[in-house]
Amino acid sequence: MDKKQCVFDVLGPGKSFVFGIVIGLLVLFSIGFFILLFSGDTLSITADKDGNQAYEQFNNEDADDIDDIKPNVDIGINIKPVTSEDHLNGDISKAELIVVEFSDIECPYCSKIHTTLQQVVDEYQGKIAWVYRHSPIDQLHPQSRKKSEATECAAELGGNDAFWKFVAKFYEDKSQSMEEIAAVIGLNKTAFKTCIDSDKYAEKVDSQHKDALASGGGGTPYSVILTRDGKKIPMKGALPIQKMRDLFDPLLK
Repeated sequence: MDKKQCVFDVLGPGKSFVFGIVIGLLVLFSIGFFILLFSGDTLSITADKDGNQAYEQFNNEDADDIDDIKPNVDIGINIKPVTSEDHLNGDISKAELIVVEFSDIECPYCSKIHTTLQQVVDEYQGKIAWVYRHSPIDQLHPQSRKKSEATECAAELGGNDAFWKFVAKFYEDKSQSMEEIAAVIGLNKTAFKTCIDSDKYAEKVDSQHKDALASGGGGTPYSVILTRDGKKIPMKGALPIQKMRDLFDPLLK
């Protein structure tokens, strides 16, 4: 009976040496990959239980120090200027800071920051204005883009106030259809449905999503704080109210 040969017997001494080096390098690279994956100080995007992309570190309400999550000023952020065509909460002509929020309407963390930013606008009494822009993440929320268009139809039929009421009602009760929410806030359901079916706001929603990506957004919620002296400061995730105060107060001095 022939003696069974191992791979090294077949390859011979020279090739066995090279084969061993290759295997060793592959093992080292694999170990290094997993070390980088599960450690380090870089901010990673993870999926929560609802499948929503969220910035884990910035959504951590138990963070010990604002310096651990305070974003750096980046004057190179490419974001479209705020205009009267935006959905505005507050007076941008008088505000010292403008928070441009890019939101996926189906994102659960976007629901959280929506409530917090409303509190910020009320609390700072005109010093901070809030701008809402769309950034639907199609891979996770395939219906979000169409629902974003629905909010634009609400704005068309009822103005800026109707837009904000529509979004707030949606977050209050997501079991309602878009048409039902429109009716609750006093919009004509037939006109509203006609608007949605027309796809007339598809390009606007897509353009704002591209604006989010160009300005550094990759998940939602993603915001950019604009100061009067031209600074553009990224704010990732749904920071709790105190963390926002710690961020905004030094900028208002």
